Amino acid sequence: MVKTIGVSVVNKRRVIAIGTCLLVAAVFIVLWVPVHNPPKPSSTEQEGGFLQALRRIASEDGRLDYLVLGDSVALGKGSKKEAGYGYWVAEYLKGEGIDVHLDNRAVSGQTSDQLLKSLDDRDLLASVRQSDLISITIGGNDLLKEVLRSGNPVKALRNFWHIQKRYTDNLEAILDKIRRNNPHAPVLITSLYNPVEPEEPYFQTARRLLDRWNEEMKKVASTHPATEVIDVDRLLLPDERDWLADEIHPNDRGYQLMAEGLLEIIRGKVSGAVQVR
Repeated sequence: MVKTIGVSVVNKRRVIAIGTCLLVAAVFIVLWVPVHNPPKPSSTEQEGGFLQALRRIASEDGRLDYLVLGDSVALGKGSKKEAGYGYWVAEYLKGEGIDVHLDNRAVSGQTSDQLLKSLDDRDLLASVRQSDLISITIGGNDLLKEVLRSGNPVKALRNFWHIQKRYTDNLEAILDKIRRNNPHAPVLITSLYNPVEPEEPYFQTARRLLDRWNEEMKKVASTHPATEVIDVDRLLLPDERDWLADEIHPNDRGYQLMAEGLLEIIRGKVSGAVQVR
């Protein structure tokens, strides 16, 4: 997700490896922390999804405005079709007879700090206000960019909990700002996923840390109405790596799988809505 001009592919891979090792080391530091209680059932599960409400809005307004925010995964980097998961969500909704206007405002390399700051832009806030559905992918760059900035994995490791706390604070502020400008649109946030190969010795510990990270994300989301975290890590399986375009980004199949996760929430059930291929 990190975009670094003038850095070789080898160096980029090295940065990714350092970031992964950093995640792993942090796991060993915090293994003594008790596992949090699982989150309560989501409002979406209780209400049966958003599809009927979105259909009604599109009928009344003439179209459905769908806004995508976040980083390079939200943007769709790695897709040969240059189409991220938002494209596939929109295509399915169109198949349901809903006229969808997709506005993808994601920025490659964006961190949660940068997304929060971008919401001061009047034009972007206008898009937030008029949107009927919003999805967000953010957080992967928060840690990797800290490694790049410090140039010292040990120093970045010492700052790990500060990085996660800053991220959750930013996510809270992002959702608060969205809700102040748009109280009603469903907000769907994708979880982080694990691109590490299962054969790597640190795979299990990396997964454990990602679970903790996603758990904190869900805690923040649970305090806001009509806001859900999509467990895309349940769909992007590490032992089936045909969904990856590179070390981090999904390919078209991966984005279709992510879209299926969003549509499960929109429909309120496992739907098989997107024909993954």
